[in-house]
Amino acid sequence: MKMAVKLLKTLGLILLICIVALPILGWGMFYFGMFYATSHNYQKVEDTDDGFVYLLRDGKLKAGVSSVTYDPMSGSSLIVIPESYGDYPVMELGGQMGKGGSSPFDIEVKGVRSTMRVSPSYGYFGKVNGEKVDLIYHDVVLNLGSSIKEIYADQNGMFVDTGGDRGEVHVVRVYVNCDPANRNFYSENGRLYDKKGELVKGFFWWDEEFVS
Repeated sequence: MKMAVKLLKTLGLILLICIVALPILGWGMFYFGMFYATSHNYQKVEDTDDGFVYLLRDGKLKAGVSSVTYDPMSGSSLIVIPESYGDYPVMELGGQMGKGGSSPFDIEVKGVRSTMRVSPSYGYFGKVNGEKVDLIYHDVVLNLGSSIKEIYADQNGMFVDTGGDRGEVHVVRVYVNCDPANRNFYSENGRLYDKKGELVKGFFWWDEEFVS
């Protein structure tokens, strides 16, 4: 009988500890996550005259490229991701802002005023929102250096309403050259892979068709 009473007291004590400790542990994990995000995520955004938008983090200096604008009239299809922006080494394409807001990397096209983004899964069969559209490809060469460690890209087609029942979908396709000294990614036949051999997501590749 005494053994049973002792066991019940022990179980009650364990239950009380769980009731008190679990909420504290939960809040502790929450605040740790918030602290980690704010100390590791990017803190500010800066646009430059050369068409790049950078994500910046002070403290342990780090930069990411949020977007770059390609000019079809420039006479060059080459886009080179810089190794640094001022004192900030460029280590990522895309990234997380503040307490966790996503800022994926994409390539804009100068002069294209997109009203919405569409992907093949949207249901493109020559029409968007009931409008007949012309498909326009912009093929670029993207050069990545050795310092890029992470990539979060989300490149979709850019729909432009040209009036009446007509529209355009502009699609940027990339051929990637990655510096062989990069320890995290490598390129092969214009496509980009991580070191596990997985194809990097979020891009349209140079030989792909924008179809459902």
